[in-house]
Amino acid sequence: MSKIRLHGSSSGYTEIAPVAASGNNTLTLPDDGTIISKDSNGAVGVTSVTVGTGIKLTSSKLIISGNDSGVSGNADDLIIGSTSDSTARGLTIASTTNGNIRFSDAGDNATGMIEYNHSSNYMRMYVEAGEALRIDSSGNLKFNSGYGSVGTAYGVRAWLKMYWNSGTPTISGSGNVSSLTDVATGDFTINLTTALPDTVYATCVSGDEYGQSAHPSFNTGFTSRGYTTSAITVNAVNASGSSTDIKSVQVIVVR
Repeated sequence: MSKIRLHGSSSGYTEIAPVAASGNNTLTLPDDGTIISKDSNGAVGVTSVTVGTGIKLTSSKLIISGNDSGVSGNADDLIIGSTSDSTARGLTIASTTNGNIRFSDAGDNATGMIEYNHSSNYMRMYVEAGEALRIDSSGNLKFNSGYGSVGTAYGVRAWLKMYWNSGTPTISGSGNVSSLTDVATGDFTINLTTALPDTVYATCVSGDEYGQSAHPSFNTGFTSRGYTTSAITVNAVNASGSSTDIKSVQVIVVR
């Protein structure tokens, strides 16, 4: 078996030996350019390798494409590395676009694009009608559900459905509520499992009296206990203005 030895300026050499094979094999080198180079740190690497159709490894990126044109960096299925190709399709993990991770079918602001933007520190999702969802740099969830553009979503932070059982407030269903405190007739406190960040929130209360005096009214945060981040006070009165244990009460807290 023949071997090729490459001698440098010193006494050592590099030997190239073929593997045993029953047939003939051909190694074709490029007609120009450098295929192996050493960088400023002394690392030796291959500057560019193309494996079959649609797969290319260069010093800056790996491209896996479903067609030959994709190897050039246009309309690719997968790019990992340094690229500024805004028309790439599929998965793009790029450094020259500020570390973006993008899954797209036609480039920037495209139908079906999901992107994490490192520079602006947000995540966004596009559908055919435009941008549908975004998590911005402050952690706010924004969405467009027929509003015309994405806007911050203000969610229900707590909800409660309760009733007075022989004068004792009893929870029949809730979210982010740890317990109820029975303060007095028609007066109770909702204790939250996870506290709110501040007291700038809104409450909505409704109830039914089941045959008692009509038109129950509710006050929240009006007592000396006031508004807090971990508890919400509710006082129920009947049509005559007297505190009363309303049979069924529903409360939501929005921020």
